[in-house]
Amino acid sequence: MKYINYLKNKNLSKNTIKIYLREYYNWNKYLKDRKTNKTLFVKYLTNYSKSHQPNSIHLVYSSIISIFRFEKRWKLINQCKDIKLPQIQQNNKTIISLEQYYNVKQIIQFNTWREKRNWLIFSFLFLTGIRVSELLEFNKNKIYENNKLKIKGKGNKVRVIFLTNYLIELLNNWKAYRIAISKKNKILSIKQINLIVQKISKKYFNKNITPHGLRRSFATNLLKNNANIEIVRKTLGHTNINTTSRYLQFNDDDIINEINTIINL
Repeated sequence: MKYINYLKNKNLSKNTIKIYLREYYNWNKYLKDRKTNKTLFVKYLTNYSKSHQPNSIHLVYSSIISIFRFEKRWKLINQCKDIKLPQIQQNNKTIISLEQYYNVKQIIQFNTWREKRNWLIFSFLFLTGIRVSELLEFNKNKIYENNKLKIKGKGNKVRVIFLTNYLIELLNNWKAYRIAISKKNKILSIKQINLIVQKISKKYFNKNITPHGLRRSFATNLLKNNANIEIVRKTLGHTNINTTSRYLQFNDDDIINEINTIINL
């Protein structure tokens, strides 16, 4: 089956391929002999939404868009970009929105070395979605062409992270090669990172956010802006797409374009 080979060539996880294939059969069963069009797609999603949660609806949307890409229906894909999907509900106390971050970004000032470092740590976690353990391994020498960064995550799996323009600006104004360091150039502990994130989230956002809360915020902001769930999965380093769908395979250029379009900082 050509579609299976198409998915395998995207280097998707086995579970993701399984889900996409399931939706491939469901979609074609729904179509029968009818010609694919936006109206049928909207009706399909509407019927599906009557008995499923927003996370699942986003996943089905991404699955069928993948079919359209396989079939090279580029015009139809453009037509479907304005389909309104239900918002993924999150407890506002546990995430920070892009709007909230942007408002703080506009007014924040740094009077000390420590304040500058703390905002860089907070911003790096918020704008990349990486784990604290991955942040502790970061240094500027790992950044390569087009602001890309290779991250070695859980299970020694390597993935590519893309740094936004604002993050690059902050890094360029930071003289040290590492971020999570003390003035004596010692690596900070995970506990110290947690305290930094919580201090900033309380001071500027009036919320109690953990580093994982910033990772959740990153994923939620992308998904709420209709980023493809596979892009979010790959960026977060999730093996199972269902893990990503709790927040709600493309090449590197697909990922950087989509993330930079949404997080334009």
